[in-house]
Amino acid sequence: MHDAASTDKRHPTVNANGPIFGAPELSSDKLAVLDPVKNTAYEITVPLTDPNTPFATPQKNLAPSPYFGDNILWTSKTSPHSVMMDSQARVWVTSVGRPADNPAFCKEGSQNSSAKLYPLARSSRQVSFYDQKTKKFTVVDLCFSTLHLQFAADSDDTLWASSPGGLGAVGWLKTKQFDKTHDAATSQGWSATVLDTNGNGKRDDYAEPDAPVDPAKDKRINGGMYSLMENPADHSIWGTALGFRAAWCGSTLAPTRPQRRPPNIMRRRGTHRTTPYAAPCRAASISTAMAWCGPTSPATAVSPASIGANARGRSTGRKLRGNNALKAGPSTRCPGRNSKA
Repeated sequence: MHDAASTDKRHPTVNANGPIFGAPELSSDKLAVLDPVKNTAYEITVPLTDPNTPFATPQKNLAPSPYFGDNILWTSKTSPHSVMMDSQARVWVTSVGRPADNPAFCKEGSQNSSAKLYPLARSSRQVSFYDQKTKKFTVVDLCFSTLHLQFAADSDDTLWASSPGGLGAVGWLKTKQFDKTHDAATSQGWSATVLDTNGNGKRDDYAEPDAPVDPAKDKRINGGMYSLMENPADHSIWGTALGFRAAWCGSTLAPTRPQRRPPNIMRRRGTHRTTPYAAPCRAASISTAMAWCGPTSPATAVSPASIGANARGRSTGRKLRGNNALKAGPSTRCPGRNSKA
């Protein structure tokens, strides 16, 4: 098992004494289910919408196994990775539902508000949910790739998804809206991870990750979150991103000295901006936390140039004026309290 869920983290009495659901990831298309009261175990199959979806792992052995010979044991296509339960005890799972090519509403030229800002041509894993009452699965077609899930404490029951390999996009699904409309295109949204490098407190046109920093623009980073969590106090989204901390430790932090005070945290409503938060160099894992899309204002920004000073215990953050507009297209607010997307 890779991951398991037994209740809604926001409402821990949901599914009391009910079954526990586990995801095996690459090895099979089954969710493993354990009933702790009846002391029984069984499996349910995670479905596809397209049978032509390729296998998640190669179907040819590089060499015979001393135990299994040339037998192909891993035959998963859906690759169920992470499970999360909602307030209705439905089991949500990050799983492949179709081939990687996205539908037209995700791509360039679409009228979808998120696609106008940051079109996505492919997604490696989408999401589906299992209703324990009806015993049925529903596959939700998402434009952004998914890995781990978290429900927000908001009126939309927003489901956030991390995606470390998803082209630096962070996405969400308004599950209550999907329940009403069954329309995946209008119930979801996503955004690129964009650093406010020019420090003006709003999202501007940005330089691409492989382009030099432009003082007049912001900077997009390939900083898709590995896992994420909502702060229920202000609805900001925190996540970990692999591969950033080690580079900072080599340049702005002393590898043998722990960080005395963390840098300032981004807490801005509906700005679609990302702020890196450097973990101590002695941290066990090679990861960095990022704060994104906080709803409170005014807030404090951290530019890449100020990270080293902040890590040494000096506050160099700048106060921002709360500007929620996006220059790159129609205004798209992050889901949260009293917000629209």
